[in-house]
Amino acid sequence: MASLHKDPRNKKQFWQCAFTLPGGKRTIRSTKQKDRKKAERICFEWEQAAQKAESGRLTESAARRVIGDIYELANGSRLPAATVEAFFESWLAKKTPETAPATAQAYADTSARFLAYLGERKGLEMSRIGKSDIAGFRDSFAKRGLAKGTANVALKVIRSAFTEAQRDGIVSENPAVLVQGVKVGETTKRRSLTNEEIERALAVANDEWRGIILAGCYTGQRLGDIAQLTWENLNLAQGELKLVTTKGKRQQILPLSKPLLNYFDALPAGDNPKQPLFPAAHAAKLRAKGKKVGALSNQFHAILAKAGLVEKRTHKKRGSGRGVPRATGGLCFHCLRRSATSAMINAGIPRAVVQEFIGHDSVEVSEHYTDIAPSSMQAAADALDFTPKARKAAK
Repeated sequence: MASLHKDPRNKKQFWQCAFTLPGGKRTIRSTKQKDRKKAERICFEWEQAAQKAESGRLTESAARRVIGDIYELANGSRLPAATVEAFFESWLAKKTPETAPATAQAYADTSARFLAYLGERKGLEMSRIGKSDIAGFRDSFAKRGLAKGTANVALKVIRSAFTEAQRDGIVSENPAVLVQGVKVGETTKRRSLTNEEIERALAVANDEWRGIILAGCYTGQRLGDIAQLTWENLNLAQGELKLVTTKGKRQQILPLSKPLLNYFDALPAGDNPKQPLFPAAHAAKLRAKGKKVGALSNQFHAILAKAGLVEKRTHKKRGSGRGVPRATGGLCFHCLRRSATSAMINAGIPRAVVQEFIGHDSVEVSEHYTDIAPSSMQAAADALDFTPKARKAAK
């Protein structure tokens, strides 16, 4: 018969349960409860489980139910779901509000692919998924003609999910850490766009894309952030651009260089401050619903192709399609961010100022709590000098 008592030597004064284990051995365990009624329920569950085990009637499902009931009594909430499908559902619900929209979407896409790969096995307990399952999921990307880098990113997502499952006690070990990423061949590193290349791109771009390219050159900001700019972000009187970056949620206050200020000053402004500076790009970003700016990236690639800087893409998955590694120096919109960084560094602007202007996490700023003066930021903006047309427009 189970019984409750308190040990006077226990400073926390938890109720302890004495009950008989299968085989007749008596044991005493702390219920971790100060409330007697909760302690009685837990003690009763333990005794019932021991009696069923003694008679051979304690099935795996019954044992899990007992553990779940005890967990709920102790914590006031149900034990986290242990099936693969249920765990990933709860994991995504937790991760979505904690991460940027694009990252949350990547987690959701990878989770859906993993569950689809497992098929009926998604109903198994998390502990039943092993190294071979995860390695097979990784290898399935190649069979579908997807890039090796995509497979490695997906593997990292699954590894992160199982790490949390291990931390929560749902699995005892993380099988994903035993799976190596796919070896990726030599890739072309991104580089800066030269002044001459920027000039060629501007020459073939339409009016809106010329503004987007100039914004990339003279602010160093990412394509998605530039596409979302509205008149509310712009202060022409003070010559400043204010925004909060999507990545890192970093607040940026950037002085505008003369070419970019002239471009914005010439735009027809409406009465609504929330009107986008680049309407077509803004609409494309809204259609993406938090996903990556693939459509805009493809439009910029088409501009580079029209300028003769890259090969035109096709919709094929092989040969000369979108899945082919870039063989044109890795040119993309992000290269303008590198161009801005390089221009400021080459002009002698201190790296801490450059990192603050571009929006990189700055070791110098974080370690020394440097307060970057507005004059230093203005000097950084003035150091950006890219194209003859832009210089002519600034006069």
